[in-house]
Amino acid sequence: MASPALQPFCCFFRDNSSSPESSEQGFHLNEPISAYNALCIFSSTASVCGAIYQLLPRSLERLPRARRELESFLRQNAIICWLTLADLFASLGVLLRSSMWLAGFLPYTHIKSSDHLDFSHFFCAVSSAWIQYFYLCTYFWTFCYAVDVALLVADKKSHSCIYHALSWVGPLLLSVGTLMPLYYPSLLRCELKFSHLVPLYLSTYIPILVVMIVNPILYTIASKRVTETLMSCGQFTDQERLVVSNVRHKFCQVTLVFYACWVGNVLNGFLLLLGSVVSTQIFVAIWVFMGVMNPLQALLNSIVYRGAGGWVWSCHLPRSKRHHNHIQQMLSDDSTEVSNLLSFSS
Repeated sequence: MASPALQPFCCFFRDNSSSPESSEQGFHLNEPISAYNALCIFSSTASVCGAIYQLLPRSLERLPRARRELESFLRQNAIICWLTLADLFASLGVLLRSSMWLAGFLPYTHIKSSDHLDFSHFFCAVSSAWIQYFYLCTYFWTFCYAVDVALLVADKKSHSCIYHALSWVGPLLLSVGTLMPLYYPSLLRCELKFSHLVPLYLSTYIPILVVMIVNPILYTIASKRVTETLMSCGQFTDQERLVVSNVRHKFCQVTLVFYACWVGNVLNGFLLLLGSVVSTQIFVAIWVFMGVMNPLQALLNSIVYRGAGGWVWSCHLPRSKRHHNHIQQMLSDDSTEVSNLLSFSS
């Protein structure tokens, strides 16, 4: 599960304003922790399996009909594979952390009077940072996919270098920039001041909100562009209407999955602003929801992105030398057919 509230949980609480007992009570970790970690393990395991399956190389099921349909497949497939890889690493982090916590390596159970950093706190900090980074990568890759879809239907080139810089380097800068002030000068004690916690929360919630707000707009623009392109061909029969319907259905599925996985985090962040006004039971329910849905993103993505671009997507390989030669020929062809717009219909 990805929540900025877990980072301070990894620190020692031995100053005058906080104690092990108050930290444990404030975090609501007693008997329900075993069930909570079990849910995280179940959902993350399912996602790991789904992500690995989608990343396995396999043959193309059919030959592309046109050069631009092939191009649309290649650029979409590349983004989806990188998104799946980030999902896989994030789910592996949740799986490992929950397994270790279920085995008893919880930070709050190992608070000592000494100043020596123990394994539980070190593992908690590193694993939580790992999870935060790769989930940030999934937000950025999800955003890049929507941007590339809008560029594709507008007949504009992809910007893979920018996508990689934004989706790998961007989350790294956000993670380092927000965690360093929190943990500095050591992992022994977090700086639990408002000025240290706000950047940590903003670095998580702002990317989620950007995807929730901007991606539906980009998908709406892409859907309208597909409709206009089909109508410009001079006919708009039931077949064209079916294509438009499938396009909108596909984009709606992708958007709903992201909302389902991360709306709990946004709600949790909003309720944290209300503080003691919200009952403990509500927070527990939201955390259980996040513990299931956050790691489940990889599995759900492998389902909704399936068939993106008119293909059964994964890291495809040509089935034969004929497939390979056909692909090379089409990539060197200067055809300007508009069939790539129809590739969203499957």
